[in-house]
Amino acid sequence: MQHYDLGNRIYELRKAKQLSQKDLGNLVGVSNKSVSKWENGTAIPKTDTLVKLANVLDVSPQELLQGKTDDRITLAELSSQTSLMFLKEELEKRDREIKQFELSHHKRYLTFLLPMFASVFVAVLIFTILSDNESPILPDALLYSFLVAYMVSAAFSGFVFLARNAKRLPLWALAIFGLFFPATLIITCFIGTAITPAYVINSLKGIFGNRENGYEKSK
Repeated sequence: MQHYDLGNRIYELRKAKQLSQKDLGNLVGVSNKSVSKWENGTAIPKTDTLVKLANVLDVSPQELLQGKTDDRITLAELSSQTSLMFLKEELEKRDREIKQFELSHHKRYLTFLLPMFASVFVAVLIFTILSDNESPILPDALLYSFLVAYMVSAAFSGFVFLARNAKRLPLWALAIFGLFFPATLIITCFIGTAITPAYVINSLKGIFGNRENGYEKSK
């Protein structure tokens, strides 16, 4: 969340007082990094800090927040306004954390899946060609290798799906899955066969979409 107007006012008032960011931070009781974030618009001071800041800069808290105005604002209203700003900031922070968490999931999934698919494909293709006594038909060998690699990858996707949703299942359902593990394995492979294309597309979209929105690195 950006607060450029407030940041610009802090910057201009600080410069008018001929104070460095460190000087202003010492007077208010915060670090120079906090002052830098205020002026850059990436953070805002808390209500009590805002009052101290206004006193140091010789302006009212209302003028610091809103610029010069004839309207009067009470401390309660000031607290309400800053609380709303903090609430929005916390919601945006939580959204960033969720996006970063999703991005890490997408990366881990593709990091395992793609090398697994490639290695199985190459291994099966080489084995098929070498084990065929007659001249191997390359299209058939490629198709067979692709199907085997896809089935292995699908089994992995199925286990990923099961792991992500295991917390939602009751204990009795998990117990049944454990007791009938062969059936669970077959069901997991079938699920993976169906969801693997969607998982890959969704992961790629998630990675490139989050990169474009700046979620790849923590803010």
